[in-house]
Amino acid sequence: MYCQKCGCEVKDHNYCPECGECAPEHEETPAERSSSGKKSRFFFYLIFLGTLGLMIWGFYSLFNSGNGLEDLAETQLIEIKKNKITKAYYDYSSVRFKETNSLDSFREFIANNPGFREFTGIRFLDSRKDNNYGVVFGELIVFDDIAIPIKYEFVKEEGEWRVLKLQIDGPSFARPTGEKGGSGSAAVVQENPEQMNLIKEQLSVLKQGLIKKAYDQYSSDEFKSTTNFELFDKFIKQYPDFSDFEGVDTVDVESSKEKAKVTILLKTKKSSLPLEYFLINRNGQWKIWSMQVLKHAPEEIIADNAGEEKQMYGSINAFQNKISKNELDDAYNSTSPRFKNTTTKEQFESFLVKFPQLKNQVNFTGSMQDKNLGLVRGKLDEGKDRSLVDYIVTKENGDWKILGIEMLDKETAQPASPENDANDYDKSSLVEAINKQLNEIRNKNLFAAYEDYTSGEFKEATSFDNFAIFVSKNPLFSSNQSADFSRLTFDNNVATILMQFKTKTGAAGAVEYDLIKEGDKWKVLGIKIPADEEKTDHEKPKIKELK
Repeated sequence: MYCQKCGCEVKDHNYCPECGECAPEHEETPAERSSSGKKSRFFFYLIFLGTLGLMIWGFYSLFNSGNGLEDLAETQLIEIKKNKITKAYYDYSSVRFKETNSLDSFREFIANNPGFREFTGIRFLDSRKDNNYGVVFGELIVFDDIAIPIKYEFVKEEGEWRVLKLQIDGPSFARPTGEKGGSGSAAVVQENPEQMNLIKEQLSVLKQGLIKKAYDQYSSDEFKSTTNFELFDKFIKQYPDFSDFEGVDTVDVESSKEKAKVTILLKTKKSSLPLEYFLINRNGQWKIWSMQVLKHAPEEIIADNAGEEKQMYGSINAFQNKISKNELDDAYNSTSPRFKNTTTKEQFESFLVKFPQLKNQVNFTGSMQDKNLGLVRGKLDEGKDRSLVDYIVTKENGDWKILGIEMLDKETAQPASPENDANDYDKSSLVEAINKQLNEIRNKNLFAAYEDYTSGEFKEATSFDNFAIFVSKNPLFSSNQSADFSRLTFDNNVATILMQFKTKTGAAGAVEYDLIKEGDKWKVLGIKIPADEEKTDHEKPKIKELK
């Protein structure tokens, strides 16, 4: 090493022996300086490449990070295909989706688009995320070559992606793949003789009661693979129109060379049944790919719930007239088989003796219907006083029949057993059953509240959908904070408990439970919010009971 000031050689000293300049602790050689430069540049390259990689990843995540959304969409579609419509609705929908689309409307939307049930594959084309909004474009593959466009919109709620909107291009189902057209267009809008002959021949066979022949001869392989004969047989027998119709009117046709959608009206003496057929051409022969009953036929108003309500009222009035005329045998025989299986004629007559006001005229105040079950509330005239009564009715062979009667008047509808017997009973197991179910409701586990804590008879009369709607729309349940025991009575093996509920906002109200023992556990047989007796006639109470 040499002195940087005078150039004299410095060997083992820390200073220059010639001029006294302090020597540096270490001087880099040219090789060392070269190596040091390479390290610095290498480190810079690492930083640059790492930053570039993060930028590329960021752009990729921003513009191509929809895989999570695609997985969510696919999972919901699979639930729909499995016919788990309730689960698909509650587990995947956003709050905004539920506010604008009820479970019933969602179920109708799925029913009106067979592609949701019949698809054999899912193909996602594109997906995007932007902060709390996401969108997915894809196709449902039906048969082997038909693509039905779908579009999902998602929104982030409390850190989780939820469905905001779901669209499907239904009419494109009847167009060949690749053919362009708007959502309301179709390839051809006119009757095809071969297609109409197929439908009319199938209907003619069904009218003769040859359901197996109609299934085997006119259904496509795809139809048979997704709908077994037992389901088809049950579907046909659900609608007497198939055996009673007198004519067929064509409402709409959307057709191409290989596929078609045909909407018809099955005309009977009393009404019209709207049917929608999807057809497929296999090797030059048309077959039925799917068929369904529409809630409303295009361009025509079909009897809806208002018509059903009128029929329920008419059946109850006819029943009441028989009682008022003391035609008790006819009144009893007009009830449903299930009523007669659980209530003897002697019990029926004893019930009428106990509640003579049932012979009086009834004024109906509201109704609720779920498929073939209905609940009708009415007031029985007794001069100045009125007794409230609930009729549970069931539809059998097109006619509504009495399934149950419950008097709601607090003074007259006392349980048969003395109340002091109930006071001696340990009510803890009953209250515990109610509180356990209520905890599930508070935790939003509605299916567990329904499945684990209601009786078999409750489930038979009340679907999960109606139960979920009942507790979700009533703040005494959906916003419940506490429940206090008020009163216990017994009627044979049925315990009736009155509870006082309080909500998180401080509102209070009474809820009445009927419970029955199944095995060694008490199960909910009925839930009722007692009617407000002070309401005026024009403030007709809505039915608020599940049983």
